[in-house]
Amino acid sequence: MSSADSERGARRSGQRLLAFAILAALLAALLPVARVVQSGAWLIGALALAALVLAAGYNARRLRLPAVAVTLIELAVWVVFMTLVFLRDTALLWVIPTLDTFRAVPILIGNATEEITLGAAPLEPTLSLAFVVVGAMGLLTIIVDHVVVTARMPLLGSVGIIAVSLIPAIAVPGDVDVMGFVFLAITILFLIRSETRSREKPLEREAERTAGVPATAVGIGAIAIVVAVIFVTVTAF
Repeated sequence: MSSADSERGARRSGQRLLAFAILAALLAALLPVARVVQSGAWLIGALALAALVLAAGYNARRLRLPAVAVTLIELAVWVVFMTLVFLRDTALLWVIPTLDTFRAVPILIGNATEEITLGAAPLEPTLSLAFVVVGAMGLLTIIVDHVVVTARMPLLGSVGIIAVSLIPAIAVPGDVDVMGFVFLAITILFLIRSETRSREKPLEREAERTAGVPATAVGIGAIAIVVAVIFVTVTAF
């Protein structure tokens, strides 16, 4: 195998690892939602949509498509999934949105808003709530994928994920979920390290194994940022 083939293989491996790291971080941000909405099929649906979006982005980048095309493909996956799962009765062939499909969306969002406003946590996982949670998870995945993979800003993506994970805790005050914060911190560190590693060439990785300086610097910086965010969050409660 030539050095070029080896480098391409290493790059693809790094991109797959990065996609998995993003999915893990999104899962850590999604779990606190169970404090607001009872666990149900929406959790599986949200993870499935996130995985499909990330897979679509990974394969589009393998074809060396422009960043705009990658985002449009991910949006198409989001539309097809949401239509098939929630709005297929109004769509052509279950996946092609129609005017009735677009008319149904504000109704579902309005119903979910009313249930959140008038209900008490944990809420029953109705169709409207599931639509909003799953749809929001899919859109968050597209945004994080673009910020982390395309724009190469893992810290910004991590801050966004942390902010989303705090929404349920703010909406439903209670005891601090220490294990949840630890899991979130681990996945954020994994995400930052995976993004850094996806940039490195094989020779640079070999040098890193010898020196260990880049990895140590990234690790210390990431830990400092995550610990600071968690400390501020915990003290706020």
